[in-house]
Amino acid sequence: MRGSSRFLFVSAGETTRPAPFTSIYAAAKAGLNHLVTSMAVELGPSGIRVLAMAPGTTRTEMVAAAYTEERFAEIAQSTPLRYAVEHDELARLAVFLTSDLARAITGQMILADAGAFLSHLVMALLAQQRFAFGLVFRALLLLRVHLGVRQKCHEHELGHEHEREREREREQGGRRGHEHEEGHEHEPAHEHAHM
Repeated sequence: MRGSSRFLFVSAGETTRPAPFTSIYAAAKAGLNHLVTSMAVELGPSGIRVLAMAPGTTRTEMVAAAYTEERFAEIAQSTPLRYAVEHDELARLAVFLTSDLARAITGQMILADAGAFLSHLVMALLAQQRFAFGLVFRALLLLRVHLGVRQKCHEHELGHEHEREREREREQGGRRGHEHEEGHEHEPAHEHAHM
């Protein structure tokens, strides 16, 4: 019957942000997200909905083996809602997405992570701001160094110009003194010629 089928995949929040040390896992889940959107377009005309849900850190057997209680509590406190996702919350979400209550929803990846995505987004924005501030600071520092070098070059050139000016003045003074001495040497001969 048209519209009676639904696909619900399990994705991951790591597909929404850089995932150091879990890049292979995140890349695989990102491929799943693309499958969801493509299938939603392909199967939509037949009334088939395709969705994915991305749980936050949930206390599964694997998570319990990987994290201590302290670490798990830290992860929970790092979310805006300050708690970890429970199994029954994910089950209720799955029931909702596959029910007729969500019949207008398809091609979506739904995050159920107590807002952890927002925490990572804020940290990413802060990191970008720090990076941008660092770039501006370095640019201003380089500009200051450049202006300082130009100022020193200008002062050095002015010093050379003043030195050349003083040299020209000394040369002109020497020529005037030499001409004055020559004038005195010719004066007695001139007077003797008149006598």
